[in-house]
Amino acid sequence: MVQKACLTNPDLEAARELLGDISSEGEARELARMREKSAIDYAWSIAAATDQGRAEGKAEATLALLHQLLAKDETRTLTNAFLATLTGLPEDRVAAERLALTSQAKPK
Repeated sequence: MVQKACLTNPDLEAARELLGDISSEGEARELARMREKSAIDYAWSIAAATDQGRAEGKAEATLALLHQLLAKDETRTLTNAFLATLTGLPEDRVAAERLALTSQAKPK
């Protein structure tokens, strides 16, 4: 019915075309907004994964340093508090690592 009326009235046809253009512009804007949001989300995800990877790598390196200190005769007798200060680990974590390494070293 609308199409039939538009065929007979040029003003109605122009209004219908304009409405179609406005509708498609809104859809195009929404698609562009969604693409931009997707790109931002992707960038945030990559940054978060990178930060997490760096933190995990640093934690592994810190534990490796602690294990080296606990393995050497010269540094094995350092207190847990001092080793915690050196490594930045909590003192209870140093104590737990020391205990775990000592338990592994004892033959059963």
